[in-house]
Amino acid sequence: MSEGEGLQRTLGFFEATSIGLGTMIGGGIFILPSVAAAQAGPASAISFALAGLISLLSALSHAELATAMHEAGGAYQYVHRALGPLAGSVVGWGMWIGLVFASAFYAVGFAQYLTFFSGLVPVAVAAVALALVLTALNYYGGGEAGELQDVIVLALLVIILSFVGLGVPAVDGGNLSPFAPQGWAAVLTTTGTVYVALIGFGLIAAEAGEIKRPDRNIPWSMVVSVVVPTVLYVAVMVVSTGVLPIEELSGSRIPVADVARAYAGPLGALAMTVGAVLATISSANASILSAGRVTYAMGADRVLTDRLHSVHPSFGTPYRAILLTGAGIALLVVLRVGIDVLAEVASFMFLLTYGLVHVALVRLRHGEMSYDPEFTIPWPLYPVAPAVGVLATLGVMAVMDPLVIFGGATIVVASVVWYYVYVEADLVHETAGD
Repeated sequence: MSEGEGLQRTLGFFEATSIGLGTMIGGGIFILPSVAAAQAGPASAISFALAGLISLLSALSHAELATAMHEAGGAYQYVHRALGPLAGSVVGWGMWIGLVFASAFYAVGFAQYLTFFSGLVPVAVAAVALALVLTALNYYGGGEAGELQDVIVLALLVIILSFVGLGVPAVDGGNLSPFAPQGWAAVLTTTGTVYVALIGFGLIAAEAGEIKRPDRNIPWSMVVSVVVPTVLYVAVMVVSTGVLPIEELSGSRIPVADVARAYAGPLGALAMTVGAVLATISSANASILSAGRVTYAMGADRVLTDRLHSVHPSFGTPYRAILLTGAGIALLVVLRVGIDVLAEVASFMFLLTYGLVHVALVRLRHGEMSYDPEFTIPWPLYPVAPAVGVLATLGVMAVMDPLVIFGGATIVVASVVWYYVYVEADLVHETAGD
């Protein structure tokens, strides 16, 4: 696990953008239409647009911080350095739990789409199987899969653009009315639910030490990696809610395939199912990889046991961190946590994390510690972008499901308790020993 220093800068704008698109054009676009439509109707397209705007603001803060810090861990490292180990503990736990819930979300979505071919294998069994396979692949290392990932991204772009292009003529305006049947407050609540689909731009930050011209390529690749998927997600929602009545769409376990079946027949449904299977595998794999990086970094800082900051002697992977992540995903699936809850908890934790990233940026800009980024958010976007970003994340979090808010608050409190009971006590003990 490299920390980013001393690496050769070999990735250009296209390669960096591909890293972001590989995660952002993922399983969410195939799973969320039914969940979003049930919550906000056709206006759920606006929910995706708002989620994209919040992610765009966060991407700007990530871009600046990524050009100053190349260590593994992304947002965790930024907050830990800027705001201290207590805030780092909250963000580290929040990121890891968010990624575990996101991975389980993609695994369940994968299993639901498999029912298109056969209903003989229970959804929970197929989801756990995928989690175990991907955990094993990450355990043994999967660096050779980079070129295959690029092919999958290109295939998904073709599939999604075809879905939109062929679906627009089939849109029935009557299905789009009423546009916001649950009211506009539901649109904001749904923004929190779908945010999980737009968190992947942070993977570019993880590769910051290998990107050429970071002052230009990192911010632009992050912006493109947010804008393109957001436009696609909005278009998919317009087509989905325009082709199928809300009652039918919201009850579907394979929503995009059912929409395609309505205007392109069985062949269209098959194409979208294949796309969904590829996308959910890709997204789940990326989330597991990121979760391993976070716990690896937390182990290095003794926020978790330093046993997690260990690399397999043969495979060069943070194998203990990966195994912990895989166990968490399997547990969520076995407990049969609803796919909507998986999405909402993951979104809540990343809204919290990315909100604190904005705070970290401001703290580093005006603090006394050494801070020399290669890219800085220009005026007048700074300080407007981080300020609006914090307010937007707080606003969306505040209107999410009360149970999700309670669960997220419980995780935060538990992280604080963990810090004082384990992290600080360990540091005091270590100092006394010296």
